Amino acid sequence: LLLLLGLVGMLLGFVLLGIATLRAGVLPQWAGVALILVLPVSALLGDSGGGLVFGIVWLVLGYVLLSARTLGSRSLGEPS
Repeated sequence: LLLLLGLVGMLLGFVLLGIATLRAGVLPQWAGVALILVLPVSALLGDSGGGLVFGIVWLVLGYVLLSARTLGSRSLGEPS
């Protein structure tokens, strides 16, 4: 029961994080969509590559954040 509640909470958290990312407009739109979809897709794939998809999405998001900062773009915390 606790595992199921934790998974539902995690799913809700990813959806809310994706929506916040889309609304903030700091990252590309695909990043918000990826955050919304990554957990359900990973769960559906299960042991057939679900963890790989989850990890790749996080690696790509990390790369986008790191490259935006090193290319001299405005800081993520800076108001627009």
